Amino acid sequence: MGIIKGSDWGGSRLVSAQTCKQKYFHAYEEEHPEGGHGLVAIEDKYAPSKGSLIHLGLQHYYQGLIDNPTQAKGPLIVASIKESIDHIKDFEIIPEKLPLIKDEIISAFDQYFEKYEVEDIVPIEAEKPFNLRVDNHVHTGIIDLFAKWHDEYFVIDHKTTSLRLDQFFKKFRFDLSLMGYAKAKSEELGQPVHILINGIRFKGDKALTVELEREPIMYAPGELEEHFPATVHSIKREIQMCKEDDYWPKSGARCVEVWGDCEFRRLCVFQDPSMVKTFYKARNT
Repeated sequence: MGIIKGSDWGGSRLVSAQTCKQKYFHAYEEEHPEGGHGLVAIEDKYAPSKGSLIHLGLQHYYQGLIDNPTQAKGPLIVASIKESIDHIKDFEIIPEKLPLIKDEIISAFDQYFEKYEVEDIVPIEAEKPFNLRVDNHVHTGIIDLFAKWHDEYFVIDHKTTSLRLDQFFKKFRFDLSLMGYAKAKSEELGQPVHILINGIRFKGDKALTVELEREPIMYAPGELEEHFPATVHSIKREIQMCKEDDYWPKSGARCVEVWGDCEFRRLCVFQDPSMVKTFYKARNT
């Protein structure tokens, strides 16, 4: 049996292959001039670091509730914020931005815990790996949070963005990665499990305001039991055909989305090989 590791062929790789075959080629197949293959954009680490820090704090908070559901929330909230702040040093952030990211993280958590003071999420598991068999392959990944929400089971995925959340949420309705999470937990429990996007939008204003909303994605049984495995098989066959033909078609309609440009758009527009070395590093070396 072939094992598809989360770091090798997980949800992100499936989504990339589904979105645009040329994007998939750039992200996972193209050779880098300095060695290795697959390209990752060299970009400002500020926004991704901010999202990761929020994730760390929420992970600490919900794991604390799992370990001791009756504990006082005040000290747990303080400890969770500290957990996030203490990890700032682990990210590549220019010194001039360190005070700002600390203020933004603290402000975001203050607003989060104020809005969800009466928490309607009942956490069950946090940061748990999963394995999902798709015929002769095993698809793996890590689930942010598995919980009960309004008396139903949900996989909860923490998402941060600077976009309006009503636009941002549309990105995930048919996201194969999230469908894989839901299918894995549905099979494990023997009953329906859905997705809840825990959205946090940084508005970027002087008041350090965040927008907070949660968006459920409810799947019909056929979507998980039939659509997901059939789509995975189809995508993998398409990728194999692209490799055999050495041709990676471009989905022009996906170059610019509401949530931002494709990270490889400059390569498609200018077709200048020197840009690979300038703007990208190798994913695998």
